[in-house]
Amino acid sequence: MRSLKVMGAVMAALLCLVGTANAVLETFDSYPSGGSGWSGNWGVGGTVSTAGIMSDSPINDAGSYLSYQTTATGSNAVYRDFAGAIGSGAYTLTMDFRVDSLGTFYSGTDLSDRLQIFGDAGTAAGDMGSNTGWCIMASPNYKTPAGQPSGNWMVYNGRKNGAWSSSCLINSGIAVVEGGVYTLTITVDPADLSYDITLDNGTTIFTAENMGFRTANTAAADRLVFANKMRSGATGTTLSYDSINIVPEPATLVLLGLGALAVARRR
Repeated sequence: MRSLKVMGAVMAALLCLVGTANAVLETFDSYPSGGSGWSGNWGVGGTVSTAGIMSDSPINDAGSYLSYQTTATGSNAVYRDFAGAIGSGAYTLTMDFRVDSLGTFYSGTDLSDRLQIFGDAGTAAGDMGSNTGWCIMASPNYKTPAGQPSGNWMVYNGRKNGAWSSSCLINSGIAVVEGGVYTLTITVDPADLSYDITLDNGTTIFTAENMGFRTANTAAADRLVFANKMRSGATGTTLSYDSINIVPEPATLVLLGLGALAVARRR
């Protein structure tokens, strides 16, 4: 009983700390200004054929969602800022997404065509770059390391200096497939330029810890970017996104602590 009281006191203290920061939410009840906690509306970079709310095929039965389709070549993206909305500390981002159509990708085995989800310093509106923090990407014909199956989601374990290197890509072993539904969870520590990531496709769970930012910019966490890079000759792709939740620390610790408290009570 005494241990439960102690745990309760700890949770109360943590909840007081959480009260100083707000969560960022997006369930796509409206576009481009829906959700709460964001510091701006959804924006478009490059040529996006379709970016808007759909409800005909919900992701995980969650209702309306953002559908994003590209048919133009080059770097294309939809993005939204949350700079200052949750403070400058660590946070955890969770979201669901689905690959509705891959279209026809470039047949080469390089990274000329790729799907990307990343956090940026608020400058990128297309392809990832020297101000990108965390990143997950996929290219249907690219193999990393050599000899591994192509078409898997990859995590970028950067060197925190802004430079790009394909050797920083880590193969998750989870394939990018049409109709595939994925849950992404990322815990970001801007001060340390690092992040932990979990990708779940319903049957396989990939987890990587202490991944490095690409950039040395500690602000590279305040723009969420969904980007497709298409080279000449490729047709477009369609992806859908929903249930975006960005929770500042120590809110995540509180949730974990409440779970532990519930377990203790059951005992």
